[in-house]
Amino acid sequence: MGVFASAAGGQVSRQTTEVSPARGVPEFLRLGFSGPLETPFADARIVGVGDRALRLPVIIDTDVDPNAARIRLPGAIAPGGYTVYWRIMSADGHAVTGDSVVRVGAGNAPPAAAANAAFGSGHGAWIAAIGRTLVIAGAVVALGLVALRWVIADPAAAGGGLRPPGPARDEHAGDRMLGALAASMPSWWRRWSLAVTAWFVGAVMMLVGTLPTLGLAPSDLGVVLGDTRFGRTMLVISGAAVIAAVAGAALIGVNGDRRRSTAVALAAPPAAVIVAMSWLGHASLATDRTLNIGVDAVHTAATAAWIGGLVGLGYLVITPTARLALGDGVAYAAAAVVRFSSLAVAAVAVLVVTGVYRALAEVGALGDLTGTVYGRVLLIKLGLFAGMLVLGGYNRFVVHPRLERAALGLPGGDAAATRLLGRSIRAELGFAAALIATVGILVSTAPPG
Repeated sequence: MGVFASAAGGQVSRQTTEVSPARGVPEFLRLGFSGPLETPFADARIVGVGDRALRLPVIIDTDVDPNAARIRLPGAIAPGGYTVYWRIMSADGHAVTGDSVVRVGAGNAPPAAAANAAFGSGHGAWIAAIGRTLVIAGAVVALGLVALRWVIADPAAAGGGLRPPGPARDEHAGDRMLGALAASMPSWWRRWSLAVTAWFVGAVMMLVGTLPTLGLAPSDLGVVLGDTRFGRTMLVISGAAVIAAVAGAALIGVNGDRRRSTAVALAAPPAAVIVAMSWLGHASLATDRTLNIGVDAVHTAATAAWIGGLVGLGYLVITPTARLALGDGVAYAAAAVVRFSSLAVAAVAVLVVTGVYRALAEVGALGDLTGTVYGRVLLIKLGLFAGMLVLGGYNRFVVHPRLERAALGLPGGDAAATRLLGRSIRAELGFAAALIATVGILVSTAPPG
């Protein structure tokens, strides 16, 4: 007899199997899952045989079928009702739990509460979910801050900002803007360091939260880290945080450093974390695993360019602008906003294409959008994304033209548009924070099917 279940975590619906006493009890209860399983820590018990739950062997043959498990049933049990329940670790680090009623002849199985009590509390799932959110948020912000610094702010300042065409160009404007940018870098470093700390703390929370959901003790941590894909991914994410911290400590005092090698040293760790989280997440359970992991990683990187860039705009555009004279400030802000608008448009295009692809891979039918928890959370995410698009459109079609015209000395310009830009950025960041939190819930929720 067999049961099919999702391998992305959560509680599997109860199954009932009738067994005739004349035929006897089958040797195995076979479980099929939507994705690969981890061999360590698989646990199964049967309630109704004797006075307490009886532990049963769980067999996962990864060489034959990594998406299947077999639970060996007792050879001789009296007619009656029994509950077999299990908890297995999926390859993406979630605890998959479920139960099946085996009815031999007449009799009712023990209530589900009796089965669930033996497994203990699942409170750790919330800790792990918050941890996943922190890891994603930290990596997204850290990578986006690097992109904003070296792709947007630095070229805008070095070029002297956006100026009217003509021979009377201020040759020292770039130096003044680079100086203001360097003076604002301590705030940038604090935010970048906070982002790195967030993803390190998140990795620790993922480990701490996963242990109780699997009924494990702290002494089992070594096996989790060494023998599971989830554990090895946590080592990569934590190691990337350590590497980022070392790189940051070595470079933090060089605020005027414009070398690309510095950008690579600071961007590589969060980029590695983004790939690692895609490799660990729902994308790894898809049919075309490699393509889905790549698409998911590109999707998150585009999120970093947009949302992480928004975080950086406040500290590397608005703050330096306030340090400069009015003309220089408007010229620098206009040049930076023009560059960021181009980056944001490209990021949104990538987000739409990759997001549609991943949604089709995860949500099998339109009814799943409203009929499942995963679908409803996805709809909330899409609503927040739409809100960010509206605010981004306001920047692109209202604030951006005013700044550009002011910098070029054209009619319709507004030198005070930098204040509008600051308010708009804060509003977008509010939506972005809610969106990242929604993503954290989404990656911790089992998709339909």
